[in-house]
Amino acid sequence: RALFVGRLVAKKGLELALGAAAASGAELIVAGPGRPPPSAPAGVRFLGPRPREAVAELYRAADIFVLPSRGEGFPVTVQEALASGLPVVLLDDPAYAPYVDGAREAIRLVDATPAAVAAGIRSLAEDPDARERASAQAAEHARARFSWEHAAAEHERLYERVRA
Repeated sequence: RALFVGRLVAKKGLELALGAAAASGAELIVAGPGRPPPSAPAGVRFLGPRPREAVAELYRAADIFVLPSRGEGFPVTVQEALASGLPVVLLDDPAYAPYVDGAREAIRLVDATPAAVAAGIRSLAEDPDARERASAQAAEHARARFSWEHAAAEHERLYERVRA
């Protein structure tokens, strides 16, 4: 079961996610505000916007998180998915480099095509051992990279650089 959480807009890559779901045969759960496209492949469920608690439950119920978004910072939903122990499939965006460094198998960076996103999904869906390793690495990476302690240390380093 793959999960997409985000606004249903082109920037978030919903069409790529839908194409990947069709190509991979994965069930895709879509949660977020916006209008679903008029037609979607079989195996796709649109839930609409959900409260935070319900989104947390969706993360826990999913196997893989998919967000093929373009041109934004490192999305909070990706951080939440990693913290929930979900391996993530993202587009290969150079701006993500500082956030994905050290994630090992937890994050699959792929090209912006439905086939590439589907391959990222399949690489995790078809190998339970790889998915289990990636899941453990996702939670570990989130604790190390997105904790309050890490954020505070990064801000202190930034202040020191600006002060110097």
